[in-house]
Amino acid sequence: MQNDNKEAVARFQVLYEGLTRAYLAKDTTGAGKYLAPDYSSGSFSNPLNRKKTLDQLRHWDGVFRTTSRTVLSVIVNGKMATAIVASVATGAMRDSAGNHVYVIKGRSMDTWEHNPAGWQLKHARVLQKAVTKDGKPLPGKLGGASG
Repeated sequence: MQNDNKEAVARFQVLYEGLTRAYLAKDTTGAGKYLAPDYSSGSFSNPLNRKKTLDQLRHWDGVFRTTSRTVLSVIVNGKMATAIVASVATGAMRDSAGNHVYVIKGRSMDTWEHNPAGWQLKHARVLQKAVTKDGKPLPGKLGGASG
């Protein structure tokens, strides 16, 4: 059975909100509850597995203070689901030239799997990514899609 409806979008929105709260709190235990044992993300040239993702979170410097994820659509097919998600993260960094505001806007296609632990994120693939520094686009790999 496939569906792409408001109920499924609302259910997965709650999952993303929990995952986001855990990320912002640097709560690796909380974030780990949302990630499947074989979780992967990133591009083929720079993939991240579950352990690397949680290690990064543990050492994350917290530059991005706000992050929001909005579920645009979900298709559930049995124990698998695919979600298209828009995200926005904002933060600030200081360098020798002063304070800077960074914004990352993106879109991902995420695969979720329902297992005994509930719905867990199996793979996140970046479809689009745009990064700005003080409102100006960053060129190259930092500013463009990496999926």
